[in-house]
Amino acid sequence: MDGVDVRSSRCRAQIEFCIDAFVEETGYIPASAREIRDPTQLSPSLELLIGALDAASAWRAWDERGRGWFIQGRLIDSGATTEAPTAHLIFRDHRAHAIAAGVWCRGAPARWDLVEILAPGPEATSA
Repeated sequence: MDGVDVRSSRCRAQIEFCIDAFVEETGYIPASAREIRDPTQLSPSLELLIGALDAASAWRAWDERGRGWFIQGRLIDSGATTEAPTAHLIFRDHRAHAIAAGVWCRGAPARWDLVEILAPGPEATSA
């Protein structure tokens, strides 16, 4: 594995950790929800979206009795002097439409602060 792949894997693992921590620490997903790791268990729209994600992005999905949650994220440089992770998170519906987006910073102790609300358009990117 070359250096690019190692960095990409490390970056993806970091954002996956951040998404998992966000979900657990905010209580965003019910504890009874089943985590989905296999993209083929999602809608065709979400499966296509997952296939198009770059190496610096990650996703997580859950299902509970037909209700679904999908979060796409990437780490960003907040410009702050702290080393707290800052994540750009996009919350999507089963059709892969962005329904909400924002930049969240993980503060201590295990607190997530909303830094910026973003328009949940097709790209839902920060300026």
